[in-house]
Amino acid sequence: MQIIDSTVLGVRSAVWHLRLDDQSPQFFLFPMIHIADENFYKEVVERLENCDLIFCEGVKSKTASLITLSYSQLVRNPKLGFVEQRSMSLGHLKECIVHADVGSAEFEKKWQTLPPLYRFFIPLAAPIHGLYLRFFGSRQLIAKHL
Repeated sequence: MQIIDSTVLGVRSAVWHLRLDDQSPQFFLFPMIHIADENFYKEVVERLENCDLIFCEGVKSKTASLITLSYSQLVRNPKLGFVEQRSMSLGHLKECIVHADVGSAEFEKKWQTLPPLYRFFIPLAAPIHGLYLRFFGSRQLIAKHL
């Protein structure tokens, strides 16, 4: 199943429409990218406005925040022209949003089961990698490794 496609033409995400038959509920899967053009997120919001319920992912924890520092570094590179997924304006849809991910306590508990080397290296490497991409990254390089 192709969800995110990266080619010389750019990066595309496929919206999957799932339905058993004409009488059953419809489900739409909107694959997300943590950083993208602002227009990408505007289009996603427009599509979400037509949904009755929105199931979303995302973990709020100190560890997850450290790991995602790499994304916030990328948006500070003006030549890339990216914004973060967090920039999406979803306030008017909050009544429809259901958080469908693990909670921060469960995430941190599972995080502690990883080998100590991983727990040390990943939060350290992610921001450094983000800084590298901030100063030396290109859209092509980021798309290639998406």
